[in-house]
Amino acid sequence: MPSMPPPIPDPEATYLLRCWRIYSMIKPDTVLASPASIALAKAVKYEGAKDASMSTARADELCSSYVHSQSLQTIPHPLAVSWILPMNIVLGGGMVQASLTGSLPLIALSQVGNQTYNVLHFYANRNYTGDSDLSTVAASYAAAVAFSIGGAMGIEKLARASKHAARLRYVGPFAAVSLATCVNMGLMRQAEILEGVKVADEFGDSMGVSKVAGRTGIGMCVFSRMATALVPMILPTIATEHAKVTWLKKLPRAHTPFYFAALAVTIQLWTPPSLGLFRQHTHLAVEGMEPEFGSWKQKDGTVATKAYFNRGM
Repeated sequence: MPSMPPPIPDPEATYLLRCWRIYSMIKPDTVLASPASIALAKAVKYEGAKDASMSTARADELCSSYVHSQSLQTIPHPLAVSWILPMNIVLGGGMVQASLTGSLPLIALSQVGNQTYNVLHFYANRNYTGDSDLSTVAASYAAAVAFSIGGAMGIEKLARASKHAARLRYVGPFAAVSLATCVNMGLMRQAEILEGVKVADEFGDSMGVSKVAGRTGIGMCVFSRMATALVPMILPTIATEHAKVTWLKKLPRAHTPFYFAALAVTIQLWTPPSLGLFRQHTHLAVEGMEPEFGSWKQKDGTVATKAYFNRGM
């Protein structure tokens, strides 16, 4: 297993820098990166290779998106962070459109598709300290699908009996996704909660494994993922419904293209500030962790006050 990366990489030092880092990972030219480009980026960043066609900045962008920071394994394109935009345009748009039709079979099918992607995405970007076996992945998937379908259909049934049906259908997909995200990530990465994750001092030396850090990391991931889904699930739909009865009233064929354009712009603009809320390589105060870390001596002779760890994405 490769050694842990530096505790707090420079690109994550401030909130604005974290937002820029996420943006650089979802830019169109990053989404379209070829396997050969990613392999070259790994060679430049991790092996010190020199190539005139690949700058160190570009190598960092591609590796941040396509290379797992712990295992250094290449993440398949559809599951990489850079593919959040195209995948969520298709899946998020499908869920919202299905919700607006009020068709229970379409709502269920859209939720199954979204959770299939989510479970694979979470697994590909998990923390490698506590690896999930296939039975855990299967249980996570089944639970997430059940909760998301149950939540979405429950809201649809409420909508059918309410005079606020349209408003409920706007929030239905988000409520279902949020519920399933908590269940999915909690089960998928339960080893990080039950067994903990590796933590290191400010010099990168391993301090051991912490359950507190594991729980904190999962909480950060769930919160940021819910925040990521909030605006794209609601704003483009409201904007489109408004456009249908105003300036696009006489252009019914433009309704769907307008919706997907609004969804793409919203995801592109909203993803960086929501995923950038927390550092990926974050830290905790030692005093709030397990007692055994309280007396950890660093190689310079000082007692560690912070423990650093990778919370995953």
